[in-house]
Amino acid sequence: MKNRLYIGCLLFLLCSGGIAVAQNNGMYTQYLFNGLVINPAYAGSHNALSASSVLRKQWLGVDGSPFASTFSVHSPVNKHKSSFGGLLYQSKTSIYNELTLQGVYSYRVEFDEEKKLSLGLGVGFTNYAIRYSNLTHQDPNDPAIPADNQNLFQPTVSAGAYYYTNTFFAGISGQNLTGYLYSKDDTRSYQHLFATTGKVFTVSPKLKLKPGLLLHYYNRSPLLVDLNFHALLDEVIWLGVSYRHQVSVNYSIKFNLNRQLSFGYSYDQSIGNKNITKNGAHEIALTYLFKYYKKNIVNPRFF
Repeated sequence: MKNRLYIGCLLFLLCSGGIAVAQNNGMYTQYLFNGLVINPAYAGSHNALSASSVLRKQWLGVDGSPFASTFSVHSPVNKHKSSFGGLLYQSKTSIYNELTLQGVYSYRVEFDEEKKLSLGLGVGFTNYAIRYSNLTHQDPNDPAIPADNQNLFQPTVSAGAYYYTNTFFAGISGQNLTGYLYSKDDTRSYQHLFATTGKVFTVSPKLKLKPGLLLHYYNRSPLLVDLNFHALLDEVIWLGVSYRHQVSVNYSIKFNLNRQLSFGYSYDQSIGNKNITKNGAHEIALTYLFKYYKKNIVNPRFF
């Protein structure tokens, strides 16, 4: 089939496994500052009521290209070791729409004032909808286009562990632990496993450096390695670059506008000769900390 929309949708579905988070969620470049998108144990780590929103657009200029948005909120319970949160995620192309709503709980084990281990669980549901009727095509009887639209609700479960101090973090997590079947053609998604770590080094009062690593594995996909490096200038501006092996080189900038509000932008430059990916991906992120529950909080947040 020559229809551009159909090709774009197929590429998204086929390639999403290599860049996926949870149920084919797009890999957000700014996940280091919004770890809830890959690990439910991240909930409560800001020691504040924290809300974040991320918008991501891939392949600008291509009709029906992937668009993803996430809104998350999480907070510790004052004077308790439990934290609660929620995650709303949507991903869509011209004919495909995925909507996930998940509640999150985490429990902290505090070794001392700085060292903490958090265990987290996320439970919710995902709605998958494929609208073949939205396609435009030259031949209405084209056998490559299924006749029936598809719509399905499935449960979704995630779990993880997250160890962190003021300047170091390490986490492991699993997303889409239930798996799902969303197509009568036996098209499946698989569990996604993540491992992350990073460390902040103080070079001078006005310069801090933060190298990091993410490993992502899921069935039938090569291990995805994301190497990243950020510099914090004068406690206000984060400058970052990362290399996602055989996928993209990513550039980011983040502003700590004040103690509570931060804004970030990133651009992913795809690697390879596929013309459809040459436009890269743009991403913007906004985070607001409404209320701190402890006085001695790292300012700004390093992760």
